[in-house]
Amino acid sequence: MKLARKVTGRRNIISFTNGFHGCSIGALAATGNGHHRGGAGIGLSDVSRMPYANYFGDKANTIAMMDKLLSDPSSGIDKPAAVIVETVQGEGGLNVASAEWLKKLEKLCRQHDMLLIVDDIQAGCGRTGSFFSFEEMGIRPDIVTLSKSLSGYGLPFAMVLLRRSWTSGNRASTTAPSAATTTPSSPRPRRSSTSGGTTNSPPACAPRAS
Repeated sequence: MKLARKVTGRRNIISFTNGFHGCSIGALAATGNGHHRGGAGIGLSDVSRMPYANYFGDKANTIAMMDKLLSDPSSGIDKPAAVIVETVQGEGGLNVASAEWLKKLEKLCRQHDMLLIVDDIQAGCGRTGSFFSFEEMGIRPDIVTLSKSLSGYGLPFAMVLLRRSWTSGNRASTTAPSAATTTPSSPRPRRSSTSGGTTNSPPACAPRAS
């Protein structure tokens, strides 16, 4: 989310009802669970909550509702930097977004110049059959987050995959190169370094590019 804010110059992020994205301050702002949010100790801001797929039942068009809010300059929704979504929600009940809904969400992101972030930390790494949970959905997210079983045996390990060739610079880790990214013109992963430069050496356990 920090990278999306940096490259777009906007602060607002759209997240969804019942979503879970972690317990750091930035991630808590995008998380829906009141119990987890209550532990922040400070205000959680710069996130607009939208209804997830079928939140109001299968008759409600939540994508059309989002489009209306984003298109109306008086809706009170600041233009977002990105939308962060889980293809399968696990914290607020087992909620699964359809391929149709996700394709419409991606189209909405392109229409309103928002980055699409897929949080695949809980649903990725083969849990839905394919390595990435969105592989069969027909979408191409701009940013993908991976962790949990990524290391294969419990080693704390996380990764951010970028579809575009951004250099995170001051958003990098203080102890290691930050995120791996592949671009159509350069299939080898690129990682931004702590000094703001890049290296072409692939990470030790880089997943295949989507």
